[in-house]
Amino acid sequence: MHLTNYAINKESETFVPNNSETADDVGSKRSFTSVLRRITEEFGAERCEVVRTAIKDLVIKTLCIAQPILQHLYRQC
Repeated sequence: MHLTNYAINKESETFVPNNSETADDVGSKRSFTSVLRRITEEFGAERCEVVRTAIKDLVIKTLCIAQPILQHLYRQC
C-alpha cells in the first residue's frame, strides 16, 4: 500500500467511497481517528502515542515556520 493524491485516487476503478460518518474505517479514504485506532490495534497504545506525538511536533514546527509570513499577511490586511 502507498499514499497518493486523493484527487487522483478517487478516479480509480478500485476506489471505495465512504458514505457513513459512523463507519470511519471503511473505504479508500479513512479518518485520522480510524488510522490511530488501527495503529493501536496492531502495535499497541504506546507506539500509537509515539506516532501522535511525532505528528503533533510536526504540526507545531510547520506552524512555527509559517508564523512570520502569516503575521505579515495579517498585519497587511
